[in-house]
Amino acid sequence: MSTTPTLSESSRLEGLIECLLAISKTDDPAEVGLHAGRGIRYFMPFDALVSVSVRTLPPGRYKVTRRMLSARATRDPVNPWRDWASLETYTGGLIGEAIYTPRPRVFTSLYLRNDPALGDEVAEFGSCLAMPLFDGGEALNWNFLFRRSSDGFTPAEVELMVLVSNLLGQATRNMVTARKVEELNARITAQLHEVAELQRSLLPSHLPDIPHIDIVTHYQPCEQAGGDYYDFTKLGDEACQAEGPCPWGAIIADVAGHGARAAVIMAMMQSIVHAYPESADTKPNAVLEHLNEQILCKGIDRTFVTALCMCYDPMTRVARFASAGHYPPRLKKPGPESPVTALHIDAGLPLGIEPELRLAVTEVQLEIGDTLVLYTDGVIESFNARREMFGMARLDNALHHCSGEPACVVESITKALREHERGLQPADDQTLLVMKVRG
Repeated sequence: MSTTPTLSESSRLEGLIECLLAISKTDDPAEVGLHAGRGIRYFMPFDALVSVSVRTLPPGRYKVTRRMLSARATRDPVNPWRDWASLETYTGGLIGEAIYTPRPRVFTSLYLRNDPALGDEVAEFGSCLAMPLFDGGEALNWNFLFRRSSDGFTPAEVELMVLVSNLLGQATRNMVTARKVEELNARITAQLHEVAELQRSLLPSHLPDIPHIDIVTHYQPCEQAGGDYYDFTKLGDEACQAEGPCPWGAIIADVAGHGARAAVIMAMMQSIVHAYPESADTKPNAVLEHLNEQILCKGIDRTFVTALCMCYDPMTRVARFASAGHYPPRLKKPGPESPVTALHIDAGLPLGIEPELRLAVTEVQLEIGDTLVLYTDGVIESFNARREMFGMARLDNALHHCSGEPACVVESITKALREHERGLQPADDQTLLVMKVRG
């Protein structure tokens, strides 16, 4: 059987709802405390409230973090989390006596004057309820409720206020924690953006002009920063121009994992590749074996990298490959009915695992019109909502239904990927390096 609230009960309920609505609209812990203090008045009247904190302070010392004393009750609240260092530290007085024992306590016939922290501000109040607010098993904060009457607070009121105040205190602490997490996430996000910008600057700013080769690349990190890497470099010196175009080297690599750590390792790889001695062996296996040696010298634990290195001679159209655990390139022959095949390349262990890594070299004679597609495992291992992998069949199908022109290849594969993922964020970085042999 329901009962109709009296006018005073209805007003009290409306006041509580108003305060709860105000609390739900703010993310400022100081404002939450102010609204909560006002809301408490609706079900347990008091005339003034003082909040203090002993957090990080020596025993017996405290700081006043809120004063709701008549006219001050509607003033902007102090933000103790922001202004903690500027708040004055006190000892002794009513508050100093109360915080000595972490238990609720009622003071009667008070009419306090010349208090170290409160002065004569509470001289008109005859009773006080001191309530500890527990945090991590300690009374780190306190609320002091004052009434003008001298006969204090009933035991039922004490029990209710201790419970309500600690629940509100926990909510405030959660808000403080959430704000700190939000600020930390913002700083981390800004740093990741900086890492991502740096990483992108390490990728080729423009594609090389390799005789009789058209090139298009695609790079899509799954986070702000990724661990995929590709690069090009001319092999030989100016002397080779006398006999014809110089050979070129291309590398594509995938650092295990993704995010900032993978991006840093990718940057390290880029510096190793660009510091490769000009007089050193330019065979693709020698380049990867040098990379492996340098990665292991850095002593980075739990790191491995798959990589594919290609050396291409425009004079003979011969491409030589070495693979360190990387997927082999796909080869699309010219013509609408030509099948898409994988180059048969011996794949050794990834870089960063075995000190004495020895890789084989595979030689492939390319023909005019051939299109090579190099890619990282983020393409093949992209999943949809049903946990189905994109796989080789979908990759080859996308290649089969395009002209073989590098731009068409990239467009066809990325379109097939987006249709497969259907809005899901890729779980790994996706990189494509497409090259077509011209006459």
